[in-house]
Amino acid sequence: MSQSGVVRNRPIVSCDYPPYRVVNDGYDAVWAPFPTGEIDVRGGAPSEGTMPPAYYAFTVSTHSAVPIEVAAGAILQVWFPFVLDERDRYVLQLDPHSRGTETIVGTMRDNTMTFTLPALTILGHDAVRGEIVARPRS
Repeated sequence: MSQSGVVRNRPIVSCDYPPYRVVNDGYDAVWAPFPTGEIDVRGGAPSEGTMPPAYYAFTVSTHSAVPIEVAAGAILQVWFPFVLDERDRYVLQLDPHSRGTETIVGTMRDNTMTFTLPALTILGHDAVRGEIVARPRS
């Protein structure tokens, strides 16, 4: 790990790590690159009643007191255990229940959605939540 920058007067650990894989509820998700020792990733079928209906939901939390920085350009790929409708546009919403939600449009190939992430900083002992939702193409 290398130190890189400061957030809220605390050092940030930069993200130069191998892929991190999460298999749950029939979904197969790969984060690349993503820090492995300091984080916990939970992902799978979203809870019922999410609006708009989500297809995949996840939480990335850190056990470190030091903020974790994920470099811009990291990739999230999710294979779905059901057939996705190619007529829809699938987007990743980061922290979908907070103000200032970031929306990232994904690409689909062989029932796998790929998203290129922006730079993320997960503050010490904090979490980032996200959902993949479908939107009709305009």
